[in-house]
Amino acid sequence: MRSIICVLLYLFSSAVQAETVRLYNWADYLAPSVIEAFEQETGHRVEQTFFDDEEVRDQMLYSGKLSYFDLVMIDNVGAQQMVQEGLLQPLTLPPSLQQHLAPARIKACGNHTIPYAWGTVGVAYRAQQGKPKTWREFFDPSSPHIQRVMHLSPDETLGVALLALGAPAYSDDPEAIDQAAGLIRSQPAQTGFALTLAEEQGAQFDAHWALVFSSDLGPLRESTGQQDWQYTIPDEGSLIWIDCLAAPAGHPIRPATQAFIEFINRPTIAAQNAELMAFATSNLAALQHATQRYIENTTLFTPPELLERSHDFEAISDEMLEYRNQWIFNLTQTMATAQ
Repeated sequence: MRSIICVLLYLFSSAVQAETVRLYNWADYLAPSVIEAFEQETGHRVEQTFFDDEEVRDQMLYSGKLSYFDLVMIDNVGAQQMVQEGLLQPLTLPPSLQQHLAPARIKACGNHTIPYAWGTVGVAYRAQQGKPKTWREFFDPSSPHIQRVMHLSPDETLGVALLALGAPAYSDDPEAIDQAAGLIRSQPAQTGFALTLAEEQGAQFDAHWALVFSSDLGPLRESTGQQDWQYTIPDEGSLIWIDCLAAPAGHPIRPATQAFIEFINRPTIAAQNAELMAFATSNLAALQHATQRYIENTTLFTPPELLERSHDFEAISDEMLEYRNQWIFNLTQTMATAQ
């Protein structure tokens, strides 16, 4: 009888201690097998809610609605701004795991968030159509038959258009931004996130060139069934994005949340997750457990000569962000009408 009571007490105690980790994340950014392994090891659950628009995510953070979530995936520039505004609370790893993270990624994410992944902005292209050698060619292709897709954003889209003109990606010169906006609208293009459109349209996705993030290539092939999609960075270089795991302010970091971030930062788990989800990990020790094929993937790990011509995402002043956003609004209206 005593043994039965002890078992019941143990089961009751385990059930009480089990928690749900609520994560606000991009889709296809956390391997299901990693979630399953964490749940089996700890008894906790992981519940994901997905977003496909950074602006929507940021609006929810500023409104306080994301206090429901334990963790949110956010870019490094947004993370640092939100830390200053008190919207995020410190999220840390024990030194034994922290030491595995790339110092440059730690610096980029700041001391309140944890580096997760990084990559570049480039062009996905159908192999039979060839690739654009320059950003100018992407925005103004010589062939009228090239079907292009691009999302309209004040940083990456205007940024690479500025690179095409030989200007800094984060120029605060209104005249340069005007010229970049003019280049973007110089030829008809379908607007929207290429991966979102590919997931909606499947095999009917008929673009030839698409503005994408380096981690989009695998999901793009999978969503469309079109295996000839390739990835390139034009000659002018690229923009380097960094994603960080953050904890919204509003409630304490629970044991399950801490257990989760420590679990996914174990080198073996980080390697498994990054390979399955096809992104470049920020965990240097994970590379010791990754396959040679992953390590040599130049879509994920940009060759040094191109990285030298690439630029980290930077914060934009409120004044220039408003100016860029006005252009994005105008482009959205005019290019949508032209479709």
